Amino acid sequence: MGDNRQKASRSSPEAVAIGSQLFISRHDQEREIVHRVDQMKQSGLQIIRIFMHWDHLEPEEGTWDFTLYDACFRRAEEMNMWVVPTLMAVSPPGWMRRTDGAQDVANLDDPDLWAQALRYVQRVVTHYGSSPALHSWILWNEPSRQVQRDETNLKTFQRFLRRRYDDDIEKLNQLYFHQFPSFDEVGLSEARGATRIMPTSHAGELDWLRFSVSNLNDRLAEIKDAVRRAGSPHPVHTNPHNLARNMLPVSQSPWTQAEFLDFIGCSAHPPWHSTRFPADRVHQSIAYFCDLTRSITPHPRGCYWVSELQGGPTLFSSEAISCPSASDIRHWLWEAVGAGARAVLFWCFNSRKGGYEGGEWSLLNQAGEPSVRLTAARQVAESIAAHQRLFDESLPASPDAYILYSEATMRLSGLEGRGDDVNDPRNAQMAADALCGAYLICADLGLSAGFVHADSLSAESARLMGERRTVLIAAGAYALSSATCEALECFARAGGVLVADGLIGYKDPNGLLCPKNDETLGRLFGAELADILPCPSYPDSDGAVEFPGLPGADDSAGKSPEKDGHMPIWFFHTLLDPKGSEIILDCPGGGIGAVENRPGNGRAIRIATVFFQRYLSQPSPRSLRCARSLLGDDVMNSRLCFLENPSPYLRMRVLGASGTYLAIVMNRGGCAHAQIRFRERGRLIDLADGRTLVTESPHGYRIGMEADSVRLFGFTPE
Repeated sequence: MGDNRQKASRSSPEAVAIGSQLFISRHDQEREIVHRVDQMKQSGLQIIRIFMHWDHLEPEEGTWDFTLYDACFRRAEEMNMWVVPTLMAVSPPGWMRRTDGAQDVANLDDPDLWAQALRYVQRVVTHYGSSPALHSWILWNEPSRQVQRDETNLKTFQRFLRRRYDDDIEKLNQLYFHQFPSFDEVGLSEARGATRIMPTSHAGELDWLRFSVSNLNDRLAEIKDAVRRAGSPHPVHTNPHNLARNMLPVSQSPWTQAEFLDFIGCSAHPPWHSTRFPADRVHQSIAYFCDLTRSITPHPRGCYWVSELQGGPTLFSSEAISCPSASDIRHWLWEAVGAGARAVLFWCFNSRKGGYEGGEWSLLNQAGEPSVRLTAARQVAESIAAHQRLFDESLPASPDAYILYSEATMRLSGLEGRGDDVNDPRNAQMAADALCGAYLICADLGLSAGFVHADSLSAESARLMGERRTVLIAAGAYALSSATCEALECFARAGGVLVADGLIGYKDPNGLLCPKNDETLGRLFGAELADILPCPSYPDSDGAVEFPGLPGADDSAGKSPEKDGHMPIWFFHTLLDPKGSEIILDCPGGGIGAVENRPGNGRAIRIATVFFQRYLSQPSPRSLRCARSLLGDDVMNSRLCFLENPSPYLRMRVLGASGTYLAIVMNRGGCAHAQIRFRERGRLIDLADGRTLVTESPHGYRIGMEADSVRLFGFTPE
């Protein structure tokens, strides 16, 4: 593939762009593919993602047919569009009879199959590696799997344990119930006369989760190596999914995947991935997926993608029946672009013709013509193109707050949790729910949020974060290593603001009570954990859900929590003994709601109940006011420009660009005014009509927002 048709007008590979999956079905015609590419170009889409179905490319053993995919690449070259192929090495063709569908994941631990899979990768990459339309490779669509518990994988698991326990079986025996003479015996046990394969103990299951992630990452690394051996230098990436859930049970850890990728993307499908969020917060869930992915990407300039975004109706092929409106499409795109996504790709441009998802998810209507959804996407694409240089140069500023992401807590809560109900604080998604709740609080307060992995928080990195007086939220992080707890202390002593809730650091990553953590955290918070009192009843709400800045918001908005009420208790109440800390919030009926300590130059706040997880299912003004008082106005109002009256529905995202800032103001509610305050004198430009206004510090500027609208502004400080 490849010729001299590439034109100078092709956009940069890192330009902000919108694209879509072009679904190629087995019985498509070349002219259909060409027509769809033309439609995509006419709709302002710049990137074509395709699945390189192994079953299509090798319909019979040893017989290869690239005809349909060649047509896509050729037309993309002629139209100056980018193509992003997804390698399907994990989904062998039907003649192998290894799976039940073209996208199903086979047993990748079969050495013969895997050797054939890597040969498939080499054949595809060699065929398209020279195409000027080739942008990058997606190594594996939504990489996830459940490793089979069989004798083949038992040997691989045993090798993993040798590495984890430094080839010392006594280290393993200190944690496991069964005592093993060697690693060759681990995973085998006699139970009532029958041989049982694989661990079922608490410690064994934790290790199995660790092993499953390692096993999946090994396969991804081998696919990447095959791409490089085939001579392609193009970027490689993946698109993890279900980012609002505990991903470890399906072997998915985006943080560790990122270690050998060039950048990372995500899938963001509301009917699959946003179902734990309140129904009116889907737009914020898209922002959550984006900000988490941005925190994970290894790209030196923070490049990441939304690799899949719902484009059309779902009737049978998702957890929820849904179809995005034109307004949804518009707001989801601006949420992603406002969070710094370099590309947003829809799933899909056209529907597949049969099977699961047949006739669904399409940006096109049932007649194969542009729908109102596609029209909305085109309008956003045109707005970006009109100010392409500004968007391309704009990168997100450092987050106003960081949220601690603890995979140790994810592993433990997945084993210890019960059920999936977001309103039950003991559900198996409790760790992920706490992250989402903390994110929603930040968003509702108008703060941008990033994430930091607990295992990467060394004492030195924590000290540097603290010196910048960063806010760090440890939400529901009840399993932490001693090194992480010590890093949190370094962070606060250096000047950072730490806010933690619940049973922070109560256990270590192996699920053991940890006296060393107790000592460190007692010193950090100036309070010792005296007891834990369960709260068996979980009230649905602590008041009408009204928020400051919205029409009809209650008059108590802005009052201090002490005067307005008490810290709501959920799941349990930890009795804290405030040895050297100050009690800053009370609880209903008496008791300590939160304490604050001043270690070194910073602040350490501990909330005596499950606070952040609760906010996901039960957001309320009282909880939001508690959070505002805990974080402090000095933290929230320290940015160059910020929204003074944020709400769940009135939001602003700010990107910086070479002295000019791009502000995206989004209103998902009724007619409102956005009150923007500037810390410096400067020029505010309405990008819709070019009108320029001079802003005076510290005065605010009142911007009228029509119902369900988005406005774009440039701000240049003088």
